[in-house]
Amino acid sequence: MWNTKGELKALSTEKNHQDCVTRIRFSPSAKNEYYASVGWDGRLKVWTKFFKCITSFKASQDPLYALSISTNGVYLATGGKDG
Repeated sequence: MWNTKGELKALSTEKNHQDCVTRIRFSPSAKNEYYASVGWDGRLKVWTKFFKCITSFKASQDPLYALSISTNGVYLATGGKDG
């Protein structure tokens, strides 16, 4: 994570994606603060606000390009090459 001055503020060093990351989103819910990410490895990963991986699972056999989080932070939707 970078601040607006271009200074690196946080870095994930474990359980990272194994290929390009295509989307990162922050949960809009104040009660469910987390980040989610998807990428070419077909994995959906959920991270704490301090970049510790909470969960990671294979959501698709193909690359994932889209990610959305519901306004209450409970649901995630992904979209990828497999349709």
